[in-house]
Amino acid sequence: FIVILQVSTDSQITEGSNIKDNKKFIYKVIKDFAKANPNVNLVFKHHPRDRGYTNYLNLIEKFSKEFGVYKKVFYIHDFFLSKLFQNSNCKGAVLINSTVGYQSLYHSVPVKSLGITPYNIRGLTDQRDLISFFKNPSTVDKLLLNKFYKYLLENSQINGNFDGFFP
Repeated sequence: FIVILQVSTDSQITEGSNIKDNKKFIYKVIKDFAKANPNVNLVFKHHPRDRGYTNYLNLIEKFSKEFGVYKKVFYIHDFFLSKLFQNSNCKGAVLINSTVGYQSLYHSVPVKSLGITPYNIRGLTDQRDLISFFKNPSTVDKLLLNKFYKYLLENSQINGNFDGFFP
């Protein structure tokens, strides 16, 4: 399972979730992962825009030791998620509210959102509790995803991004 961390000051945490910081998010995810006790690993992915500002290694190590899953929990930086989703056996993605949710769904990787997300819809994301998700993640309904994607393109998106040239 991959866990997507937000920028520590992101409004998706402070305003778009009942979980108000990454520390609480990390704690909950590790605690529920330990309760589910799956025979897989849990990988936390640092947000690239939070690099140099926060480091969660000590916190992740502390919580994973506390819950007895230290050897199953990892923390990564600067890794292309598309490669992870395409070339691995990723069981699911856990996040608060991230655009990674769209990428996960596109690659048919099950998603558990703990925040307010536009794609948190039955059939796209797992609607059960996090422990159940870790035990047996719901599959992505590809037909629903295609309809949702088409709706987004037609009603809310323009072509461009904030990181490159934008005409």
